[in-house]
Amino acid sequence: MGDTFNARLLQLRDRICIKRSLAVAKEVRRPLLPQRLPEIPGLEVAGGNLYCDGTGGDYHDFLGLATVDGHTLVVVKVQP
Repeated sequence: MGDTFNARLLQLRDRICIKRSLAVAKEVRRPLLPQRLPEIPGLEVAGGNLYCDGTGGDYHDFLGLATVDGHTLVVVKVQP
């Protein structure tokens, strides 16, 4: 019975450690998300971020684009 108790205690300690790490990761990521939606005349803009495991791995942002000589260039890099 003592061995079972000790094993459960170690599992509990590991779970508490993981929960703390997830909470810290979530707090670090939160300020990186957009704080305001961009205002674009004629468009309704919305965004959201749902964490799948407490921290998430996806990142989104709204970037301002510049037009030069009537041309706009948009570059998107996607990494699997």
